[in-house]
Amino acid sequence: MNSTSTPGTVVRWDRSGNITKLKSPDDPYYTYAELRDVNDRGTAVGANGTGEDWVAALAPPGGTFAPLPGARHKSTVTDVNATDVALGGVNGAAVRWEGGEMVRLQPVTGTVDVQASALNDAGTVVGSSSVNAVTWDATGQPTKLSVPSDTRSARGLAINRSGQVLGYVDTWGRGRLPVVWR
Repeated sequence: MNSTSTPGTVVRWDRSGNITKLKSPDDPYYTYAELRDVNDRGTAVGANGTGEDWVAALAPPGGTFAPLPGARHKSTVTDVNATDVALGGVNGAAVRWEGGEMVRLQPVTGTVDVQASALNDAGTVVGSSSVNAVTWDATGQPTKLSVPSDTRSARGLAINRSGQVLGYVDTWGRGRLPVVWR
């Protein structure tokens, strides 16, 4: 971007360094925009709106950078996979968007807090539900990951194509330990 760009301009750089402006909705409300992730197809995710009130947005290749279905005030989107499934949050709830639908990630029974960290190309999400490391399937249902008996808390941080989860466990006597769940 150069100094003549207008506030709220969102651009995509290609591998050769060429810049393409992403179209935003024709609305003077959209004065702020940021990108958080882009997949190999060129689908970009982020947020647009004003500096104080923004909504999660997605721009498919050649498309408009527009709000995701169900995205509201101060919603976020942080990740997009190869099939354009997006991951983020709305009103403090972790959600995934797929095929024009928003799915809330459910907490593990007996907990309320959900933190989503990443998703893979199969659409599996990893993160935590209160003190539990968790994966979520496409319907938003959680599965707790196994941890040692002296664990205080755990969290999944990343997931690869084969479903291996990278994360950590906080233990009572041994501190924070890295973990790969297979």
